[in-house]
Amino acid sequence: MVRRKVYTKDQILKASYNIILREGFSGITARNVADKMGISTQPIYLEFKNMEDLKVSLLLQIYGELENHYYSRQATGDPVIDMGLNVVELAKKDRRLFMYLYIDSHGYGDMLRKLSYEKLEKQTQLSEKYQELSEEILADIYEKIWITAAGIATLLATDAIMMTDQEISEALKESIQKYSFS
Repeated sequence: MVRRKVYTKDQILKASYNIILREGFSGITARNVADKMGISTQPIYLEFKNMEDLKVSLLLQIYGELENHYYSRQATGDPVIDMGLNVVELAKKDRRLFMYLYIDSHGYGDMLRKLSYEKLEKQTQLSEKYQELSEEILADIYEKIWITAAGIATLLATDAIMMTDQEISEALKESIQKYSFS
């Protein structure tokens, strides 16, 4: 008789997510996840090729949730400014997750940047204001807005500054003002 699978991929990802909220990505080890679930490491390796596979799966799941809860919000109707505002909103509402994802060194920064750039690219294609931009200019705008938003978000998340939503929006607009849009 074949044993029924007791632990699912979703359960393992949920336990891993809870570890991230406590310890960041550095806490995601097979032993820590197994301990959190009260199991051996074997079910983890039955569901994931290796810990890298688990971490990438978890990051993609987290990013998908962030897209639904934060990154799809349209506060101003300008996709570039909205992206910046949404990053700041994440930092204000979920400081710990923001810090563990975007401040801690965990080796997945390039993947996060790629995901957020692809999201911005899709959003700007729907906007007449940005539709005709070259890839190079859009990448430059992304870099400027990301640096500004991440800087403001980090300073707000660490209580180093206080800014109103209007001040944040103005700072984001100023970061890309050298580009003239029709």
